[in-house]
Amino acid sequence: MTTFHISRIHTSRGIFRLSGHWAQTLEISAIEFMGTDGWVTLNLSDEHSRKLMANLELEILTHLRSQHAD
Repeated sequence: MTTFHISRIHTSRGIFRLSGHWAQTLEISAIEFMGTDGWVTLNLSDEHSRKLMANLELEILTHLRSQHAD
């Protein structure tokens, strides 16, 4: 399992920073989005946040794989 921290990722849903663990699946432990006044922390237990993370999963995994390609 690999621990990761992405300080800034531009996605189809906006700009995010996040951290978590990645192995066979993606486990996000913290996620924030860039709002008009700076970084806004998302509540991981909120339904809307969970749906957003599910929608971002492919973009995040693509980013992580490109960073760890040998």
